[in-house]
Amino acid sequence: MKEITSYCETTDNCQLTSVKEGIRKPTENKQIVMNYFHQFDNVYTVVTCSATDYITGKKIGSESVKTYNDGVYVWTNEEVFLFDKYDLELNDDFIQHILTKSVNRSR
Repeated sequence: MKEITSYCETTDNCQLTSVKEGIRKPTENKQIVMNYFHQFDNVYTVVTCSATDYITGKKIGSESVKTYNDGVYVWTNEEVFLFDKYDLELNDDFIQHILTKSVNRSR
């Protein structure tokens, strides 16, 4: 499956840029993306470590890291949190994937 972000903290690839570099202005389609995330409530996997806000370094409540997928892309509750709170930049192909699905549903 494809990942929705490309940051060292979310992929464990320290050759990539930090999440802190991915903060940007709000995406034009933020609510569509958030609605898409909320369609998937079945957890794919759970990691027994705490979910982290990589901007502040603090834990995200008492949440464990949870992974979700739509059959093509995989994401974590950390990525959703960072996107929602800080407008973390998501991979363009994932955004296009969501917008294509949204257009097809509205027809």
